[in-house]
Amino acid sequence: PVRADGETDTTAAEAGLNTSASTGENVLDPCKEKTETMGGELDAAQSVVGRCIDCASQHDVYSGFIVCTVCRMPVLVCPSCVQSNPAQGEYHCSRHRDLKELYFTVLTSFTLEQLQAQLAGLEELVKDSASHLEQVRMQERQQRALQKQRQYDAKRKACMLHQKASDSATNPADSANMEREANDNDALSAKEQTAEELSIGAQLGKTRRRTLRKQIERLQARIAALTVTTPGTSSSASTNQAQGESTVVPAAETDNSTAATGAETSVADGEVQYNPKTRGGWGFWKT
Repeated sequence: PVRADGETDTTAAEAGLNTSASTGENVLDPCKEKTETMGGELDAAQSVVGRCIDCASQHDVYSGFIVCTVCRMPVLVCPSCVQSNPAQGEYHCSRHRDLKELYFTVLTSFTLEQLQAQLAGLEELVKDSASHLEQVRMQERQQRALQKQRQYDAKRKACMLHQKASDSATNPADSANMEREANDNDALSAKEQTAEELSIGAQLGKTRRRTLRKQIERLQARIAALTVTTPGTSSSASTNQAQGESTVVPAAETDNSTAATGAETSVADGEVQYNPKTRGGWGFWKT
């Protein structure tokens, strides 16, 4: 381009801009770049990178409604598996696939036998997790012992280095011992890292066990609600209650009947009698 003073403007050329930018074309637009391979462009099937967690078909579209019912993480499920799912809205991620037949959020759609089967399965898993936690506690104790041993070796090595630095000559045997101790410390650090990873797994195991216990409590409450009363028991109880109400006569009704009988006698006799049941105390009946 030419500037106002008649000289050529080379700023755009020095900056590396293409002259086609002045015509409205964006040659640096990444959307216009085509994904190419050695065999050519990728087709639609090759561009899908995800797979359905149930049928393993190609599917990579997440949905906010398709989440794991245990941890609420998004799950890849194809539309055909969503429609054929017997428990609508209940999905399980890869970490909780073993709970696919045992853990559900909505319990109202299951029968009493199905709920009892789920309860038995979850209780068995809790027992297995309890034995796993015992192993984890043992590994944690081993980890603490390794840490103490490593700290002791580090202090001892520092003292030895200080003593060797004060001496002008170093014995080759002492150097070999120091090298061997350094290798032992590296082995201890490797074991400690493995124990730390196991400790993280233990925390996940505790969280899983807590989740299973909460689900067991929900199942027990649902089973108790289904088995607390039966239709025959409730009807017989209501019948007995109605019969009891019809046979029992309150004392007030008996007193009123007695007062009515006394009133009839007074009317028949035609006399003025003292009746304590009346409000005034005296009553007069005409014949």
